[in-house]
Amino acid sequence: MAIQVQLRRGTAAQNNAFTGAIGELSFDTTANQVRVHDGSTAGGFKIGVGDFPTGTNNVALGNTALDDLDGSSPGGSNTAVGHDALTANTTASNNVAIGKDALKANTTAASSTAVGHSALAANTGTLNTALGKDAGSLITSGTKNTILGSFDGNQGGLDIRTSNSHIVLSDGDGNPRLIIDNNGNVDIGGETTELKLKNTTHEDTDGGRESKITFQGEQSGGEQSVLAQIQAQHQDGSDDQKGELIFRTNDGSDGTSPTTAMVIDSAHNVGIGTAEIDVSTQAGGSGYRALQIESAEGGQLNFDHNDAGTGSTLGQINFQRAGEVVAEIEGVTDGATDNGRIAFRTQPNGGALTERMRLDHDGTFLVGRTTTSSANAGFKVEPEGDTYITAEGGDGRALYLNRLSSDGIILELAKDDTTVGNLISNSTNLAIGTGDTGLYFNAGSDAVHPWNISSNAARDDAIDLGRSSDRFDDIYATNSSIQTSDENEKQNIASLTSAEITAATAISKLFKTYKWKDKVASKGNDARTHTGVIAQQVQTAMSDAGLDASKYAFWCSNTWWEKEVEVAAVEANEEKLIKAQDAYTRTDTYYTKDEAPEGATERTRMGVRYPELLAFIGAATEQRLASVEDRLTTLEAQ
Repeated sequence: MAIQVQLRRGTAAQNNAFTGAIGELSFDTTANQVRVHDGSTAGGFKIGVGDFPTGTNNVALGNTALDDLDGSSPGGSNTAVGHDALTANTTASNNVAIGKDALKANTTAASSTAVGHSALAANTGTLNTALGKDAGSLITSGTKNTILGSFDGNQGGLDIRTSNSHIVLSDGDGNPRLIIDNNGNVDIGGETTELKLKNTTHEDTDGGRESKITFQGEQSGGEQSVLAQIQAQHQDGSDDQKGELIFRTNDGSDGTSPTTAMVIDSAHNVGIGTAEIDVSTQAGGSGYRALQIESAEGGQLNFDHNDAGTGSTLGQINFQRAGEVVAEIEGVTDGATDNGRIAFRTQPNGGALTERMRLDHDGTFLVGRTTTSSANAGFKVEPEGDTYITAEGGDGRALYLNRLSSDGIILELAKDDTTVGNLISNSTNLAIGTGDTGLYFNAGSDAVHPWNISSNAARDDAIDLGRSSDRFDDIYATNSSIQTSDENEKQNIASLTSAEITAATAISKLFKTYKWKDKVASKGNDARTHTGVIAQQVQTAMSDAGLDASKYAFWCSNTWWEKEVEVAAVEANEEKLIKAQDAYTRTDTYYTKDEAPEGATERTRMGVRYPELLAFIGAATEQRLASVEDRLTTLEAQ
């Protein structure tokens, strides 16, 4: 016969009032639960598992677990294990809470799972999952969140206490390490972050051990498409660790197999637009760093790097067509490992690559030459701006300047950013000068004209040739100068006065022979003898006749100021075509007292216009002869 063991039993109210002995068990007939007593706590501790009278399929293990189920509409299919687990639940169903205070605050929300001490303790939302001590313990109204680890819902800069649909993987201290938000964005964080994709297949084949990341998307009609891929794989097929990366993109018709767009091989060479990197045309060849960009039509652009020594190629950009290099840019160490130059080469039709241009280590720019010597044909610009152009002989030219469409400036010259002169075009002719003073070379009339450079027009009766202080020496001409003598342009036309005749008569007696002092200084006895008058004596003759010589154009007097300036010696520089020059003294000239510096010496030089002076003397002589003839005629008539 079986033995039946019957525990102390009673209603919930009776159990709550009962204090049992240590280890004594009692049965709650109201809740169908077993309670264990400690000898001092009234009601003991609920450990019973069973079918609650207020709901179906509920399981509770722990003091006050599922303690508040609503008697009128209780929730069902709940599991609570631990002190105060789901203790506030009244009408919610399908919840699982394992651990002290797990889902403690949940009242009516359904279908959440919490495993761990205080997991989802404050949560009132639905469909949450938390595994770990304090996992999601601060999440209140958030729903559909998944927490693995000790992240409480507001740690490490991430706050999802009222947010929905987050997945968080955290460490034991609650720091988020992997986050997937409600938009599908992934955030991986930590002091040393690493994502590993591991292929466990044992193989050494070229392209083996591969791992792949595939990016997919959905079209407007819901069709799923592969947009791009990144693949890492073994390279070369040997038993080694070499690897390469392959980047593929879908060109619109690749389906599930995108086309290779870029490759990075184990030597750190990069190929764009090609699946195979060819370094045979690179400066360093195989083993050096290269970037290869290839088009579908066969064009190829290559970048490479070579850790070479003095005088060697460091890096290169070359341009290929059908496997042949047609142009390249090259960086080269220039005489020392810390000096460098850039060279530009092109290939002529049927020829070899030839250097056309270079930028030296000191900033000198060369075109058409490889040395800085100006004895070689080509173009050179130095960092200071000095420019040298050397042309071959024959039909070549050193410089060609061409202005299209309109007349105007072809070449402008400046000092300190202020224009000092221009070379300009006018029709098919050329003019050169500055401001309103210039010369116009007229090939059509075989003439040189005075010209206004600013207005690009003729300038009549305004420009002098030389000055009193800056004279030409000799003028060689077939004919003498032509001076305007048109009556239409003259006024105050009159015969000489008696005073003028007196002065002219005196001047006619002043003609002397002489030699120029500077010519005697330079030529000695070979200095030639000249004939003429002395300007000061002409001035005195005019004054003695009561006339002012400065009122007459045949007599001139000009004053200027001079200042001597010491000029330092110049050392020779063959590359810059500079010849050696000793120190010397230069004389600067100023034409007004206001512009002359302090200490300048005033100079005055007198002169005469011989055509006008001789005309003055000739007119006086003619009038004197006419007077004599009149007197002789009168005497003869007596």
